[in-house]
Amino acid sequence: MRLTAPLDDVLVTRSHLRVLRALDALPVGVPASGRQLARRAGVSHTAASRALSGLADEGVVLARPYGRADYYELNREHVLYEGLRALFKRETGLKNDLIEFLSREIRRRLPRVRRAYIFGSAARDDMHKGSDIDLAVIASGRDQERVEAEVAGIEAEVRRRFGGRLNTIIATGPIGKLTQPRRPGRELWRRIEREGVPVLTGVEH
Repeated sequence: MRLTAPLDDVLVTRSHLRVLRALDALPVGVPASGRQLARRAGVSHTAASRALSGLADEGVVLARPYGRADYYELNREHVLYEGLRALFKRETGLKNDLIEFLSREIRRRLPRVRRAYIFGSAARDDMHKGSDIDLAVIASGRDQERVEAEVAGIEAEVRRRFGGRLNTIIATGPIGKLTQPRRPGRELWRRIEREGVPVLTGVEH
């Protein structure tokens, strides 16, 4: 491993990153074959083999022969291991970080709002690059203008902190009325009720 910019040879491609993530998710002391890691990482066997070969050359990954196949695990004594481990641990907590951030900001800026949910791809854990973060806020009718103004500030903060675009819909509740038959937007609110992840839950006005 070179001592100047070694990450250039570790995080070479997306396949390298995904294979490292799959390795990090393995139980300590339990190696996996190249084919197993390819499936876990969601990459082709060829791409996984190429990445594993390069990572083994850098010493980040240990390769040991078992029968006719090599089995791999992270080298937890490598100088870069703790830094890589911290990054993977950090990314697994991002959704909870977002929920806590939104909950805190809504409580601070809009104390009268009692219900809020993230929904859509962020709730389903199938976001893609460029996906919006969908947020539903239920406010009282007399607060709607203030909610709209404060939500713009929250959207800007989410963009700065998480790098994503917050797409917010605001309605006056309670959610039981929003999902009533023949109510405009009923299907959307039924989906939010079904799949939404609560950001705030409380007594609705």
